Amino acid sequence: MAYTYSISTDFPNHKVDPSRLVTEIQASSIVTALASIGTAGDVCSILFKADLSVEDKATLDGLVAAHSGEPLPQPGYESDGTPIVTLKHRQDDGVPTQAASPRTGSEIVIGTHNFADPTTWFGDSVRVESEALADSGDGLVWGSAHVNWIDMRTGRMHNQEHWRELVDHGYAGEVKVDGVTMTHCAPFDFTASTGDYWVDYDEGKIHFFASQAGKAVTASYSYENGSVFYVRPLAGKILRIEDAEADFSKDSILTTCFGYIVVGLADVFAPDMVPDPLPSGTLVPLQTDYYLRVSQIVTEARGSLPPIDPIGATPEELLIEDLKEFRRKSRGMKHSVQAIPFNYATARDLHSSYGMELHVKTNDGQPVQGEHMTITFYCTSKDEA
Repeated sequence: MAYTYSISTDFPNHKVDPSRLVTEIQASSIVTALASIGTAGDVCSILFKADLSVEDKATLDGLVAAHSGEPLPQPGYESDGTPIVTLKHRQDDGVPTQAASPRTGSEIVIGTHNFADPTTWFGDSVRVESEALADSGDGLVWGSAHVNWIDMRTGRMHNQEHWRELVDHGYAGEVKVDGVTMTHCAPFDFTASTGDYWVDYDEGKIHFFASQAGKAVTASYSYENGSVFYVRPLAGKILRIEDAEADFSKDSILTTCFGYIVVGLADVFAPDMVPDPLPSGTLVPLQTDYYLRVSQIVTEARGSLPPIDPIGATPEELLIEDLKEFRRKSRGMKHSVQAIPFNYATARDLHSSYGMELHVKTNDGQPVQGEHMTITFYCTSKDEA
């Protein structure tokens, strides 16, 4: 099946490099085999060995809309023609050591929330202001309408300071008694010497050190509303995901489907569907990959790093069996962690102008069992041309 495009109107730079376009199509999520690419005048014909699905056609449209038309760089050269300089020398054991020239752009390391701990799932969290809490009966413990309050205070979320700065409320909690703001005790210090109360984020409860019976207790907080973690380029930038690493605690049990979705604007990747049936600005899936078994993750990995033994917890803390209580009381690790690295050097670049994002999630919004499961993405960010 042949699909034709106008070189002057469909390609952004009004030119086509067939070799580059072949590489881009073969690296995409399109599963139908490519037969050939030809140009004649203003027409570029892309021939496949069978008809494309609606999704694959949308992907092809997106590839055309993003195609630069520039020839692929020759081996040993950057895309702008700059030679890659490699310095070589040998170690004492005769093994050569190489140092390549630095990458262009800014380096960004993005660590997801803990898919085993919903109190870190801030991406789609809901903000609640001044909710009236219910006394559990003794004036000491007061409950809210929601569990899994977002904890951006005790280090459960990697780089929590960065994520707090992205929203006005900073995911901070505020507790008032009869309209007077109370003081949260210091992290990991569950005594009245540093505050009036501590928070059970998992259960959505306030624990006072002195009874507040008969008083009006209110709380402002954020609670989780789904497992999606969003990877987005900054405005005017391209985010390239080059490498990734999955970290699993030894007690992890994959009880749910886990994976990721690449999305982009329908205006770019499915323009024939805008405005009917999709309104302008709708994000459509471009690539979807789910892991139903751990073996699928292992198969895709490029190896494994030595396990990291439990560190940072006292012997008394390690005896705590309940993981939620352990997370509240200990700064350390209860179980060893296995790191599994991946290489995504050929992964799709995320263009901010195309509305492209990477969504990492569990399929049904259920947490992974165990202490810890995170994904870390090693990226570069550069200006869109």
